[in-house]
Amino acid sequence: MNVNDYLSEGYRQLADRNFYRPIDVDLTEDHTNIVFNTVEKLLDKGEISSKMFEYLTHTKPRAFGPELFRMARLPKENLIFC
Repeated sequence: MNVNDYLSEGYRQLADRNFYRPIDVDLTEDHTNIVFNTVEKLLDKGEISSKMFEYLTHTKPRAFGPELFRMARLPKENLIFC
């Protein structure tokens, strides 16, 4: 798959409103707070260690801007099932 095909497929998938919809605001801070509060509750209950808490809570989250990260689709014949 060349670059143009890869990008076209990515944009095609993003245009499918059954799975994606455009948003006008950056929700990173809201999502960060939800994750932090949930992980903090797990720490308070003793269900995770402080080391795990530190690993799961990032001090500087980064929203992915114009970059597009997408897994390349693998043809079925290339998959190995164990």
